[in-house]
Amino acid sequence: MMDKGPWVIRKTETGVWYVGSDDFKHDVVLEIHGDFKKGEAKQYVEWLANELNDCASLRAKNEHLLKVRDAVVAALKNSVPHSTGIRLFKADVAAINAALKNWRSK
Repeated sequence: MMDKGPWVIRKTETGVWYVGSDDFKHDVVLEIHGDFKKGEAKQYVEWLANELNDCASLRAKNEHLLKVRDAVVAALKNSVPHSTGIRLFKADVAAINAALKNWRSK
């Protein structure tokens, strides 16, 4: 389960930088503590927020691709011979589905 963000950076009243999710489902706050030189903590939380936003975006795209995959597989299962003489059999559809699942896991 991942918050969809957007992930933003903020600073507490005590000067601690943090990354928070504005999706309001979990009110996630990731405080950053460490041995940072001046300005590095802010750069770190900016980087982290960008990474989390990129991950959320990729997850949304993957969810869309899974829907496309399911629609393609369903269409192929019901395929009829084409004028080119090409026909996909159940084994072909299964191989395509397996390849798409393997592609997603990488």
